[in-house]
Amino acid sequence: MGFTDIDLSIEEERLKDWLNNKFHGDMHYMEKHGEKRTKPELLTPGTLSIISFSANYLDFNTENPIKVLQTKDKAYISRYALGQDYHFIMKDKLKKIAQLINQHTDSFKYRTFVDSAPLWKNLLLRRLALAGLENTPILLTEITVLGFLLGKYILI
Repeated sequence: MGFTDIDLSIEEERLKDWLNNKFHGDMHYMEKHGEKRTKPELLTPGTLSIISFSANYLDFNTENPIKVLQTKDKAYISRYALGQDYHFIMKDKLKKIAQLINQHTDSFKYRTFVDSAPLWKNLLLRRLALAGLENTPILLTEITVLGFLLGKYILI
């Protein structure tokens, strides 16, 4: 879990440089939504902060993924694709956490996102310092290989 305010101006400059250098290749959707990728208050007016959560989605009852990758006669399917849609699972978890918070305050307003907002996850990940990785040049795709899903609240 990580917390941050909504000033992502440093991250916004990194995103602009990344796009200007065409590091997004043919992922043209990255050029869409402009400032919404780094200005959460444009997605949800009144936003004060962001809370981000990670959740392990590995099923420990399945074969070791490294062994499967090393077996030439087996196909490999991403772990998140083997079970229920992680979007729904993570959203349910976020709703339960919100209900717990609401038991202690009546002013907790929020909006949940699980891969459904144009916020740039790699920038947020660095900013939120999830799992102590704030000084590591690790990308979101590397973290998902380890078996984590990211979901976030925008607090209003």
